[in-house]
Amino acid sequence: MIFDGKPVAYVGDKLSCGATIQPQQSHVVGESGSPYSGKDNQKDSSINKKFDEQVQVEINNSFSELFAGLGYRLKVGEKVIEGTLDSNGKTERFETQNAAQVSEFEIFFKDKIKYFSDLDGEE
Repeated sequence: MIFDGKPVAYVGDKLSCGATIQPQQSHVVGESGSPYSGKDNQKDSSINKKFDEQVQVEINNSFSELFAGLGYRLKVGEKVIEGTLDSNGKTERFETQNAAQVSEFEIFFKDKIKYFSDLDGEE
């Protein structure tokens, strides 16, 4: 993360919540209006922003693969997004016009569920 042209956090840094910054996170640039912040960046911020979002379902940082293939429906802002979780338990990527929290999240079976009794005779 870079703020006023200076790095604020580095890969591997621990956050107060206990999370560690990972190298695949997005690059964030911020300004406080100090004389060190460039005017060009302020102009870019007025352009229509789009937020590239994705949600990953996991329990205690593991078991994401258990959710693969399940359907999901989430509400972020006023937008409702529906799809299928991938092999890592992640939603498809989606765009929002502003930073909004996920207010609802449902997981459901999309296809016919096979029960053990349905598997008799199959190998």
